[in-house]
Amino acid sequence: GIEKTSTRRDVAFSSVAIATPDEVFVVNDTALDDRFADNPFVTGAPFARSYAAMPICSREGLPFGTLNVVDIKPRAFTEQQIRFLKVLALQAAALFDLRRRAGELDDLIAEQAIELPVDTQVSAALGELSVQLSAGTTATMTRVRRRSLATADQTVIDPEASILRLAAARSLLRAEAVEEAVGVVIGLVRDLGGSTVPARLDDGRALPIDCSFGHGEPLLARADSVLARLRIERLLPEVLDDAREAIGRLRQRDDFAELSNTDPLTGLLNRRAVDRLLTRLRPDDALVIIDIDNFKGINDRWGHAAGDELLIAFARAMRSRSRPGDQFGRLGGDELLAVLFGAGHNGLDSFLKRLHETWLTDRPREVTYSAGAAVVARRTGPETMTAAGTALYSAKTMGRDQVALEATLDPPVGSSPEENYSDR
Repeated sequence: GIEKTSTRRDVAFSSVAIATPDEVFVVNDTALDDRFADNPFVTGAPFARSYAAMPICSREGLPFGTLNVVDIKPRAFTEQQIRFLKVLALQAAALFDLRRRAGELDDLIAEQAIELPVDTQVSAALGELSVQLSAGTTATMTRVRRRSLATADQTVIDPEASILRLAAARSLLRAEAVEEAVGVVIGLVRDLGGSTVPARLDDGRALPIDCSFGHGEPLLARADSVLARLRIERLLPEVLDDAREAIGRLRQRDDFAELSNTDPLTGLLNRRAVDRLLTRLRPDDALVIIDIDNFKGINDRWGHAAGDELLIAFARAMRSRSRPGDQFGRLGGDELLAVLFGAGHNGLDSFLKRLHETWLTDRPREVTYSAGAAVVARRTGPETMTAAGTALYSAKTMGRDQVALEATLDPPVGSSPEENYSDR
């Protein structure tokens, strides 16, 4: 890291990067770049030799900062790393915007604060909304921002609907899932006096406004009174815009989470995600560590593209023979992992046989694999990984092209602790 919390604009790397707000700014070697070669951060501490930055922009598209990555040695940033940096900058911009908008909503809600005595009645009639006060009753409205509804030839105040709209906007800012955001919109329609109906069941009375956002079947807003219709037509489009923004943010977050947990080549979980998964294991769960035999020789003979093809094919074979809920990861290189929840010894044995049959049929080259397997039983996740790793080592030392079941526990019925599934 860099200890300084601020730098002069004339030496700040970000002063150059911020000029390209739509693209990641990359310098693979600052010493070879005339803009940075004499920079004090290159010639002196922290001796920055490579740099990447993505500008952080406001909703209006104006850059106000950058998200930076600095290394002390020259490096070529990969497409995936550049994509991660861009997504992280978008997330940072969204969080800044959420904080700003939350403050604005707090101010608006405070301005809309209403103090009405208990005996004050708010009544609605077709074509007009009036506030009637009983004799001798006083009502105070504190700093009310007048948001009006046009009804017939007259403009009237509807503070209740305005507060409902602001509350919905605030709930959308806090939504943690797409379903929650959709629920906020549906709840607002109901609070405004309307309801939602599946589009296929509409009898022609619903408004042509879809509240589902593609999450499930289309839902239309329906108003059962003139007042409800006026409220929904006026306020719902604004909330729909907020909801689209919130849902876009949530989907972007989910995409980033998937990217950060997924191996880009195989689509399996990466090592970070696997480590988290190991904390959730139960006694009947099982692990299988798989290693492609002679993988280095394959890369040397046919090239890395052939090795990548094999890894992708094997990942596909594992998933095609799995049960719902099973998880698969890439530990690194040619080492893959299967996490079989609730499989026990019998389910583990069945998976290994199905996988072997599938690989013999679908493999792109005549390449074999070795595997080590273990059931969790009384162990922790990391301990079970060690046991499966030990079994894999046994399978490889016995000649490869086979599976070794960890032998410290009772083996599956009808099998030995070291079951050979090779086609030899």
